[in-house]
Amino acid sequence: MNKLKNHVIEMLEQNEYVKLDKSSLRLNEIQFLDDEFIISENNDSIYITRDDNFYHITEHGTIVIQEHAEEVLETLDLRELFIETHKKALQYSINGIVSAFLDLRDLTVGYEFMESGRYNHEVDDYYKLFLYDVETPNEIFDDVEVDVNNIEKVDEYLTDLSWDFDLDWDKVGINLDEIYEG
Repeated sequence: MNKLKNHVIEMLEQNEYVKLDKSSLRLNEIQFLDDEFIISENNDSIYITRDDNFYHITEHGTIVIQEHAEEVLETLDLRELFIETHKKALQYSINGIVSAFLDLRDLTVGYEFMESGRYNHEVDDYYKLFLYDVETPNEIFDDVEVDVNNIEKVDEYLTDLSWDFDLDWDKVGINLDEIYEG
């Protein structure tokens, strides 16, 4: 434990945070650092920082700093994002939008459905970096003969389409800047 603590202290002298891979280390293995450091995690990594420089305070709540959000964006599995958003959209037969977003509180990907004509207030979305939207009912299957009730065929079709998917990075970048400027 002392070896890890010394490593963290040494790294924090050079950097504002230490990033550890979750696959090689579990959060409960470093709980002893809680007294002196702030420990946070996302799907893939554990972050250790000396003070609140890991977080950004907004008008409505606390989110991680922009650099950490950008780091997660660089490693997003875009194919999975595409497939999961379309699968969620298949669950709705009424007009609306299924949105995939990066939760800036814990750097996980989330999904939400919003019926047409309804909107969240800014206070409800302060932590959401919207990445990708799919309109419902999902029309991606209209021009092909895929039974949407056959999960295997749906997965196969979406996997094929996902190879060409990319985010609108300009839009994501603008939204990210707006969140952290506000």
